[in-house]
Amino acid sequence: MEERLISFEIAKLANEKGFNWKTHAFYNNLVNQLDDSDRLMANWNDGETATISAPTQSLLQKWLRDVHGLDIVIHPEYYIN
Repeated sequence: MEERLISFEIAKLANEKGFNWKTHAFYNNLVNQLDDSDRLMANWNDGETATISAPTQSLLQKWLRDVHGLDIVIHPEYYIN
């Protein structure tokens, strides 16, 4: 499975819920622009800059499990017409 960064809307929600793990990528909160250049890992949700951390989907899932005790499971449903 390909590692994908979460959307700006999800990153903003994660920030509001307390996501504070280090990531390489971040969104510029002022212009809603992703910066995923090869940077050092940092907590971009530090409140001092106009940035929001942009974790991968799997990192956000791990944070939800470890910090909030939530486990995300997708169950496909098959419909027969």
